[in-house]
Amino acid sequence: MSNKFLKVLLLVIIIYNSVSAQQHILQTLDTISTNEAKLEFLQKQVDKNWYTNPKVIGQYAKLTDSIAKVINTPYAKATAKNIWGMYKYVNQNYDSAIQDYLKAVKLLEAIHYDVRLSMVYNNLAACYKIRKDYKNTEKYYLKALKYAKKANHERSVAMIHNNLALIYQEMKMYEKADQYSNLALKYYKSKKDSVSISINYLNNGNSKILNRQYDKAIYNYQNAMSYIKENTFPLIHAVSHTGIGIALTKQQKYKQALPHLTKGIEIAKRIKHFEQLMESYKALADYDASVGNYKNAYQLALNSQKLKDSFFTVQQDKNLADALMKFESEKKDQKLKILHFEKEKSEIKKRWYFYLSFLGLFTAIVVAWFLYKNNKNRKLLKIKNTQLTKALDDYQMLLKETHHRVKNSLQLISSLLYLQSESIKDKKAAKSVKEGQMRVKSVALIHQKLYKKDCLTGIEVSDYINDLVLSIFQSHQIDADRIELEMDLDKMTLDIDTIIPIGIIINELVVNTIKHAFDDKVKQPKLFISFKKKANQLILKVMDNGKGFDLKKISQNTFGIKLIKSLIRKLKATFEVSNINGTTNTITINEFVLK
Repeated sequence: MSNKFLKVLLLVIIIYNSVSAQQHILQTLDTISTNEAKLEFLQKQVDKNWYTNPKVIGQYAKLTDSIAKVINTPYAKATAKNIWGMYKYVNQNYDSAIQDYLKAVKLLEAIHYDVRLSMVYNNLAACYKIRKDYKNTEKYYLKALKYAKKANHERSVAMIHNNLALIYQEMKMYEKADQYSNLALKYYKSKKDSVSISINYLNNGNSKILNRQYDKAIYNYQNAMSYIKENTFPLIHAVSHTGIGIALTKQQKYKQALPHLTKGIEIAKRIKHFEQLMESYKALADYDASVGNYKNAYQLALNSQKLKDSFFTVQQDKNLADALMKFESEKKDQKLKILHFEKEKSEIKKRWYFYLSFLGLFTAIVVAWFLYKNNKNRKLLKIKNTQLTKALDDYQMLLKETHHRVKNSLQLISSLLYLQSESIKDKKAAKSVKEGQMRVKSVALIHQKLYKKDCLTGIEVSDYINDLVLSIFQSHQIDADRIELEMDLDKMTLDIDTIIPIGIIINELVVNTIKHAFDDKVKQPKLFISFKKKANQLILKVMDNGKGFDLKKISQNTFGIKLIKSLIRKLKATFEVSNINGTTNTITINEFVLK
């Protein structure tokens, strides 16, 4: 019998056993009376097969989804999302798994199902652990621990303690790792769970190796083997012997190290655990290199490579088996569909001629009616389009005229305020009136631009700010030789309700800079204005290289300050002032409308 035939025969047996197991699950599911009990049964099957037979998890996820649609409760939906997440996790689709877990969490938090919340948060943390995102891994493990404690579920608490210990080992936070590992170990010992105790000691041994605490590592590995016999759980003994060999090699106790290293290889070979055998070979190669036996070290490296190639071959065979199983399953479903189709075909044939004749008559009536309605609607639509076009033109003209009149009115008010300021003898009052004139002028400039542009509901920002600042400079008789002006403005169009308060704020800040920022000591005065869109925010900066000011001496009760604060509240913005190397005013706007 050829090796090729044996391989094919083995694949057929694997497929047959897998299909038989799934049929057994479906038969068991049929005997369960309530949908809620079926969900619990499927969740247990998923927990049992998560790592040993991950491909069947997809079938369980589909079944759970179907039951959840019937029950339509938050718990049922959360269970389905959790199982889908587990299926995607074992298939390395971590981003999609995270999304399913987060949806499950949201549903479970609404109904306060603490035990299940703990489990889902634990699964969520595992996804982030794979991605080496330690911050989120720790965050979600701690949330899982919180809900496990709240539900008083001791086994879950111990499991999460153990998971936290492992993640802290990876983060090289060894004290925390020991703390959580000891908490888990205390529970396992109280329950006399020898397997979990051994695994806990094994993990501690690995942690001590990483932390270079070799005596403590040996102690933990020996404890791991003392709690469980080799024939019960040989992998633990293989890992422990290899770990002890590594620790003794690091301590240069070569004679003591060699028996443990060879024992680890012997057990890994016997149980055919390829991954551990590769680790054991690597440890022995390191040993040979340490004692100067480079020829043996090289040979072990070759053996490790052959083993790796063999492992990949087995993995390919497994993938082939999965593909054949999927093919057989789809083939079976197709046959069932064909049988069902044949059964319905005879019934459909009887009604076919009746439906066909009725459909022909009905189609003729419908087509005639639609032709009539379409002709009528086309005429009405043409009339409506003409009316709408005229109404839109009238509206545009009216809106443009409105902006023109508002602009004229505001310019008139500005002129009146200027004339009034010229006739006021009180300098302080005259100054206030002139400042009011500039504010009105900044708003009038907006309506002037709206009147001149095709867009009547928005202002192009860079063009507006440039004209506004130049207008302020002209009003204060400032030229480029006196104060250097530099602007960095993004091109964007904002609605009127957003640009008006921004324009007034810029007016206040620029006028304030012109009046107070520069004295004779400031050489080459400079004003810089920046307006940028970053993410979902607008950032306005007005900066100068002037003399600065004492923030504590600035009155918060002046009209200008009050006006800026009021406008900032309207824009849902923040206002920051820095007094280093001049003055920097930074306004971050969170609420705005782009056109």
